Amino acid sequence: MNNFDIETKELYLLGSDIMKLSNELNEEFEELFKRLTGVNTTTGEWIGESADSFVASAKIEKLEYIKFKNSLYNYGKTLCDIATEYDNATTKVGA
Repeated sequence: MNNFDIETKELYLLGSDIMKLSNELNEEFEELFKRLTGVNTTTGEWIGESADSFVASAKIEKLEYIKFKNSLYNYGKTLCDIATEYDNATTKVGA
């Protein structure tokens, strides 16, 4: 039978870091899209039909960025869950 070791503490820490960083990334995305969607109203830097079209497009793109952030977060959570499950399993069998 083959044996393998899993560094569950390291795996858990990496997962936690990924979740933390994805939340920080989300804050950056929020600031970016707040700025982009305000060019025609808040700042008045760009007005007219083309600006309105750009803002509408940016709002749609924001959804894709949020999906990306959620995927990263879920990956980190999965790593944490795997580490916890492995620790629990090895504790039960006395490994």
